Amino acid sequence: MAKRLSGGDLARRAVAQASRFGVEILTPQEVTGLRIEGPYKHLTLSDGSEVSCHVLMLAMGVFWKMLEVEGADRFVGSGVYYGAAVTEAMHAKGKTVFMVGAGNSSGQAAMHFKDHASEVVILVRGDSLAAKMAAPHTAWLDGVLYASHLGRKMNSGPSLDVRRRA
Repeated sequence: MAKRLSGGDLARRAVAQASRFGVEILTPQEVTGLRIEGPYKHLTLSDGSEVSCHVLMLAMGVFWKMLEVEGADRFVGSGVYYGAAVTEAMHAKGKTVFMVGAGNSSGQAAMHFKDHASEVVILVRGDSLAAKMAAPHTAWLDGVLYASHLGRKMNSGPSLDVRRRA
C-alpha cells in the first residue's frame, strides 16, 4: 500500500525534484507586463527582470468574503489575512490564532496553524462548521459532526476550538 503524503511533503519533494532537473524557482513577485512572441510568453516582473516560458498558468486567486468589522481593513496583511498557508502558520508559533468562517477554507487553514500555534479558535458565524464543508469531510469535533480526511485531522488536535454562532 502506498504511503500517504501531506500537501507540504509533496510540494517539498516536487521542489527538490525540479531542482535536480535544473528548474529555476523564483520567489513571488508582482507581474507588471505580459507579451507573446511566437511560442513564448514573456513576463515582466516588478524588479524589471523578465522571464520567458512556453506554458503560462495564471493562478489569479479566489474571491474572499471580506470581514465586515469596522477597522479590519487597516490590518489586512498585517495581522488580518484572507486565506492562509503553511508559510503564515510558521509565524504563529506559540500564539493564539482566531479564524472567522466556516467550511473547507477555514478547516484547511486551521490545519496549517494547529501544529504551530498554541491554540486555533474558529469563529463560525452560523450553527455549524460542517454546513459549508464539502463532503466527504465528516468527523466529530466539539460534540458536532463535521463534514473523512479533513474532519479527522481537525479532530486530532487538542489546540482546536470551534465557537458557533460567534
